[in-house]
Amino acid sequence: MELTAEQKTAYHEARQKALKIVQDAEAAGKELTEGEKAELSRHLGECQSIQQAAGIQGVVDPVTLEQIKASGALDPDGGAARRAAAATRAAAAGGEQTGGVKVYDPASGEHPWTKAFHTYEAATGQKALTMPTGAVPLLPLSDTPVSLGQPGGELLALIGIAQWPEAGGRAIPYLRQKTRVNNAALWRHGSGEAGADEAKPESVYELEQKVAEAQTVAHTASPIRREWLADYPSLNAWLGGEMVTGLRMALEDAILNAVEEVEGIPGLLSVEGTQPIGFDTDAPTTISHALTALQKLGYADNLVVVLSPDDGEALALLKSSQTGEFLFPSAPAGGAAPTVFGARKVIAPALDAGIAIVGQLAGNLRIYERETPTLFWGTTSGQFERNNVTALAEGRFAVELGRPPAVAVVDLSGGSSSS
Repeated sequence: MELTAEQKTAYHEARQKALKIVQDAEAAGKELTEGEKAELSRHLGECQSIQQAAGIQGVVDPVTLEQIKASGALDPDGGAARRAAAATRAAAAGGEQTGGVKVYDPASGEHPWTKAFHTYEAATGQKALTMPTGAVPLLPLSDTPVSLGQPGGELLALIGIAQWPEAGGRAIPYLRQKTRVNNAALWRHGSGEAGADEAKPESVYELEQKVAEAQTVAHTASPIRREWLADYPSLNAWLGGEMVTGLRMALEDAILNAVEEVEGIPGLLSVEGTQPIGFDTDAPTTISHALTALQKLGYADNLVVVLSPDDGEALALLKSSQTGEFLFPSAPAGGAAPTVFGARKVIAPALDAGIAIVGQLAGNLRIYERETPTLFWGTTSGQFERNNVTALAEGRFAVELGRPPAVAVVDLSGGSSSS
């Protein structure tokens, strides 16, 4: 017998959840926690139950299941089986054993969790599930998860999204500049008292160690009728476009508004070390103060002014009282990017009205893509019986901010923008 389309979808959903558990453990270079073991056991059990419900028998290799159990993945109390498996893995991979737990050496090859899962998958999936009519592929409704590519958007386009370093892992260590005091000056021999040589001036560049951890950005779509995926071939691509737009907006929101200590992303509005600029007279005057403050600190190149849509519109509508011409047009002549006092103007929907970000962003704020945004299809509780499916879009990103002092947080709320 073969699995129905609904059973294939349910199998794929359980399989993806199980695979994510072992992949996350591999990326973190750690053993599974007791909760993760129980969760993995439940998902693998769901896969087996779906096969049995379809009348497919004898496809689960008991040796493979025992190997998974011995690895500790299905052993809730982490007992003797796990300790014996750790010793076996250590001997096989040449790793060390500490307290019954193998210390995984990445140079030894595939991580034990991933190896155990892939072995299990080979025993229960396409290779082992062979019927008289041939192999039964266990695939999602859209055949394979759809890669959505990098999220777009004006702010993200300005900053850019970089590939994850080859070293892998889930975090990127880096140094953040806290202060900059430039004391460089002319120096010559004999300039001190009685013709002595004075010490050369010392500048102060205070740094701190930081770690940019990969954070998940994700959302699901409201249920969709399963048959629509077959009836409307463009639905998959259309929904992917809608959902990657949502991911882009969420990532931009985090870059601006996240609290680093809570959410792991240095949101520009709350991160320590930026320059606060109070309101003065009107929006153009206040923005000019911010640009001047940054220039005095030596941050004069590649400055941008990030505004909310409302503040961007208000600025674009300002006219000269003498000529009636727009002072800061949104569409300058020659197709050039709009600017404010020579700094590029960027609109960010996630930014609240009454506040602006001015400073160096490109090359200062870095976004690394750990997992490309991808669209998955699956069923949740109650959807199977109603012939509905749900789409999940998610990606993983890490954000680092190298020089907070090169960014000013500007208050535009103290008055109306008028000329």
